[in-house]
Amino acid sequence: MLVGVAYKGNERDAANRQLLKDAGINHVLNVTSHVPLHFSDDVTMTYHHIPASDSGCQNLKQFFNEIVAFIG
Repeated sequence: MLVGVAYKGNERDAANRQLLKDAGINHVLNVTSHVPLHFSDDVTMTYHHIPASDSGCQNLKQFFNEIVAFIG
């Protein structure tokens, strides 16, 4: 059973602590090659980083098992 809600955001959203808090977000899957894990020092946040580029040539299939394991 999936509990929770998915929120797709951008770099600006990921850097907005109040937005994350107000939305009840405490897990962030960062799928970028360059965006930092803004609040990784916050013990209430759980991060997972997939180093992927924003390109049509990027093969995301190699990360699917890792992503599914994080999403749970």
